[in-house]
Amino acid sequence: MNVRRCNMYESRLDPIGGLLVTSYLETLAFSRQFASDHDGRPPTLMAKVHHLRSVVGAQIHSDDRYELGEEYVDYGRIAITEVETGDCYVLRSEAATAIEKNRNQPRLFDVPNYIHTAETLLVHQFHKKGVDLSIVGARRLPGRSHLEAIGDPTFVGTWPFAGAGGPGSAPLGKSFDQGLADPFTELGIVDELGEESES
Repeated sequence: MNVRRCNMYESRLDPIGGLLVTSYLETLAFSRQFASDHDGRPPTLMAKVHHLRSVVGAQIHSDDRYELGEEYVDYGRIAITEVETGDCYVLRSEAATAIEKNRNQPRLFDVPNYIHTAETLLVHQFHKKGVDLSIVGARRLPGRSHLEAIGDPTFVGTWPFAGAGGPGSAPLGKSFDQGLADPFTELGIVDELGEESES
């Protein structure tokens, strides 16, 4: 399979990739503690998704390089604006992006008047080795805030769980006793499959 890459974004997104890895590992710690406190019952997928988003949001809020998009917080979304460039990225899972693409297949005589937006969707997918990040332009319908991908995401890079925050050398914000060599096997997919409820 021929995968398109966008290398110019790799270094720009390196800190965000590191924050996502750190957030995933914090969600693993939360999941373990929850199970320990509740007779081995793990938290729900939705609880893990909200915990992950909350940690990402808190880290972005405390990082001087970025601004957290407050207009998205009420919908449980994460929008990240680079202070230096003004570029805005809205996090979206790969699974949600794929589901939306299949759901929004064009129909005969149905051509909505979409508005192209300044935001870029930052598509993430967690897996055994870490998190993949891709980017894709966004559009929305007039009077709605929900963003849709324009075309297929372009792969940027993989940020590994082990040691570093990204393909380059950005360190993780915190170190964790992961306990397992493979955090993904324990925590699994933390995905927002029901995320598209905003207007």
